[in-house]
Amino acid sequence: MALARPRLLLLVTEDWHFWSHRIDLACAARRAGFEVFVATRVAAHADRIRAAGLTVCPLGRLRRGAPSVRDLAAVLEITQLYRRVRPDVVHHIAVKPVVYGSWAARLARVPRIVNAIAGLGSSFIGTVTGAGLLRATMKRVLRSALATPGSRVIFQNRDDLNYFMQSGILGQTPALIIPGAGVDLSLFSASPEPTGTPVVMLAARLLWDKGVGEFVGAARVLADRRIDARFVLVGMVDPRNPTGIPEDQLRAWQAEGVVEWWGHRDDMPRTLRAANLIVLPSYREGFPKVLLEAAASGRAVVATDELLLNRAAPAAVDRVHARGEFS
Repeated sequence: MALARPRLLLLVTEDWHFWSHRIDLACAARRAGFEVFVATRVAAHADRIRAAGLTVCPLGRLRRGAPSVRDLAAVLEITQLYRRVRPDVVHHIAVKPVVYGSWAARLARVPRIVNAIAGLGSSFIGTVTGAGLLRATMKRVLRSALATPGSRVIFQNRDDLNYFMQSGILGQTPALIIPGAGVDLSLFSASPEPTGTPVVMLAARLLWDKGVGEFVGAARVLADRRIDARFVLVGMVDPRNPTGIPEDQLRAWQAEGVVEWWGHRDDMPRTLRAANLIVLPSYREGFPKVLLEAAASGRAVVATDELLLNRAAPAAVDRVHARGEFS
């Protein structure tokens, strides 16, 4: 009789984020012998995920945005899913799935939990009303979630790890640093820069926390100095996020002529080839995948310095040039 394959379940809020950031990891786990389940809110990527040989478990209650009492229904939904699938390992990606998934895993008695902290949200940055109270609440719930037996925690940079340790959130839970989700170097490779007017690109979810306001301000400064450049925003609006930029604001900037808004793009290798310079002036990040993609594409990068200060970015660039770390 053949032995049953071990079961891995990945919990992520949105299917597009899973497809962009975790599909390679999930497929590698499948090749290693795992039966892989993906629990997520289904929008446009479910068929592609299934075509990769993964089982999609649609969620109706888990949403992006600030936590609320209504999210207790999400915890119940995830708990029921864990009891039904009976995974050997669950992998929770980002703060909200980490908290709710860990509580559900405790109730369903999942033996092994891998929690990935892919950066800290607006409640920790302090850019929303009531951020201080929300931050204190999030510290308590994260401490409770990460204390679930069988847990391990992955951070993308040392600053976040140190913050969790110094704040007492991490406790005695084992943790390690993996700098970023990685990129597929068969898709991203260096190419000649486009000629003509230089294209300066910010590719991210369109949030104030990503530094979009600073990007637009820089575009205005260069325009005032009569320096010829096209400033391009690539990404989707996120109306549920408290720091999301309204679509009307984006269209107003575009009508003003200060920036171009290309909307959401699925083909990032082709999109990055259209740029001369990639900019990401974000307030706080885990390890932005777009910076790895830009480095792999041979594009210059302007970004905030927190990753450089803890020496994560140079190491990542070395690995990208080694052409094999993330293949």
